[in-house]
Amino acid sequence: MASFVIHGELGPPRACDRCHAVKARCQWLSDKSECERCIRLEYPCESTRPKGKPGRRRGDGWGNRQSREPQTHQDRLHCARLQAQTRRGALIPRCIQEFDSVPSVDRQILQLVQRILFQSEMLDLFSVSDKFTEPVRRQVIPQLLLSKSTLLDGLLACAISWAGDVDDSSNFRRLTACYRHASSAIATLMTLEATSPETMMEALMLGALVSSFAVKLRVNDVLAICSRTLALIKPIYNTSDPKEPEPLVFMSCMVMWEVRGCLFSCELPTLRFRAPQKSYVDRHVGLCASVIPCFYDVCKLSHALSKGPVDTTDIYLELESIEEFVRSWQPDPPEDFTDRFDTVEVTHMLCQVQVMRQALLLIAHRLRFPFGVNDGPAQMLSMAILSQMETTLATTRSIVRCVDLGLLVACLELRGAWRQKWLNDITKFTGFSPQFGEHVKQTLESFWAGMDSFGILSWSELVKLGSPFLRNQH
Repeated sequence: MASFVIHGELGPPRACDRCHAVKARCQWLSDKSECERCIRLEYPCESTRPKGKPGRRRGDGWGNRQSREPQTHQDRLHCARLQAQTRRGALIPRCIQEFDSVPSVDRQILQLVQRILFQSEMLDLFSVSDKFTEPVRRQVIPQLLLSKSTLLDGLLACAISWAGDVDDSSNFRRLTACYRHASSAIATLMTLEATSPETMMEALMLGALVSSFAVKLRVNDVLAICSRTLALIKPIYNTSDPKEPEPLVFMSCMVMWEVRGCLFSCELPTLRFRAPQKSYVDRHVGLCASVIPCFYDVCKLSHALSKGPVDTTDIYLELESIEEFVRSWQPDPPEDFTDRFDTVEVTHMLCQVQVMRQALLLIAHRLRFPFGVNDGPAQMLSMAILSQMETTLATTRSIVRCVDLGLLVACLELRGAWRQKWLNDITKFTGFSPQFGEHVKQTLESFWAGMDSFGILSWSELVKLGSPFLRNQH
C-alpha cells in the first residue's frame, strides 16, 4: 500500500472530517494533500477530530474485565442506574454532545434537541409513514454536525417550539429563547448563499428547521420562509440531477408548503418541482411526486387570471391540458412498495393519491368557473375527497397525513350543516400542529363568510376576501 504524508501523518490517511461525518467514501490521491471529494466540492480538507483507540471499543466502562456483564452488586446497581437515566432521557447521545461547546446551549436545551431528534413524533407528522423517520434522522444528524454554526439556531428554535412545552406561553423564558434562536436563524437564512449541491442541502435544511418552528408558533410566516429558502436554492436545484431524490429529503415538503400559500394568494411559486425519473416513495407526498408539478402549473394560471381582464383562451387550453394529464395520471410505485410498507400505510398513500388528483381537478374547475356557477361537478369532487378521507379513517383507525391542502379545497364547496360538521373535525384531519389546524379553521370560516356575502365569486376574488393563509396581512 502506498504511503502518504497527509496532515503530518505518515501512512494511509484516515477519512477527512467531512467524509467521516456523512459516511462517504474518502478517496485520496498519492500526489494530493486533499481528498477527491473536498477538491471537487472546494471544501477545506481536514482531519482534526480526535483519534479513537485502535481495536474494538470496550463495553460500557467495565474497566479491563473480559465479560460485558456487571460482576458485582455495585456494578449491577450502576448498570440499572444508567439504563433508568437513558429511559428518562438524561443521557445525551454523543452526536448531540457536539453542541455542548456552544456557550448559549445548556443541558436542558440539549435534552430538548435529543427529544426532537430521537423521542418526538415531530419527524413523523411531516411524513406519510413512520418508516421515513429513521432514514431522515440518518441524513439530518451528519448535516447538523457538518454545518453546526449555520444550522444551530434553527435546530434550537425547532426543538424548543416542538419539545419545550411553550404552547400555552407559561414558560416565558423558554419562549423568549425560542424566538431569539428563530430570529437568528432567519437572519442567517437571509444572508446565506447556495453555490453547490452541498450548500444547497445546508440551506434547505435550515429552511426546513425554521419553517417547522413556524408551523408550530408562527404560521403566518410559513410562506415567506419557504419562498426565501426555495429562491436561495433555485439556481443549483434547477441544474441538479433529479434522478436521486433521497438527499433532498425536505424538498417536496418545502415546495408543497409554498404551493399552499401561493394557491390561496394567487401568487407564483418560486420553482417547479422536478419529479425524479425513477420510481420512489416520497417522505411527504408518497406516490404523488410526479403530479406535484401540476400544482405549480395551476398556481401559475391562477396568478395570470388574478391580474385583471385577460384573454382566457390560452389559459383555458392550459387548464384542459392539466386536467387531461391528471385524469390519466397513475402513480408508479417501486417494486418493493408492498414489502416496505404495511397495509395501513399503503392504504393511506393510496388515499393521498386520490385526494391529490381530485384536489387538482377541483382547483382547475374553480379557475374556469366562479363559485356559484356550475357548482354540481365541484361538489361531486368535494364529496369524493371528504368521503375518501372519512372511509380511510374508518377502516384504518388513523388519520391520513399530508392531505390538508385537498381537505381545505374540498371544504370550500360545503353548504349548510356540512360546514359545521367538518368545521368540528378540521383540526383533527389537517394534522401537523394544533396551531396550524386552528389557522386552517379560521381561514375556512373567512372564505365561507365571503361566499355567503356575494352570490358569485371568482377564485382570485375569494382569496382576497378571506384571511391570509400561511402569510401575514399586507
